[in-house]
Amino acid sequence: VNTELSLLQRDKSEYTSIKNSSGSSEIVDYGTTEISVSEALKRTDDDIARNQQLLTFLQKQVADLPKQNETAKVMLAALK
Repeated sequence: VNTELSLLQRDKSEYTSIKNSSGSSEIVDYGTTEISVSEALKRTDDDIARNQQLLTFLQKQVADLPKQNETAKVMLAALK
């Protein structure tokens, strides 16, 4: 997820540079299609937001693992 986020941020930087030098209607490659740089920036911003949400969710899950492990131990002990 971090790698994907880094790639998206790099893409955003490239699109921003193109927009600043050539204008918002410049056509750029976006995946396997060609779209305006403005649309590429919008889509990339959306992708970054989703990626950050996923990263936050996964970090929370990892942080909760010790608590879940302790709960499981207590439950297993109760079954003995």
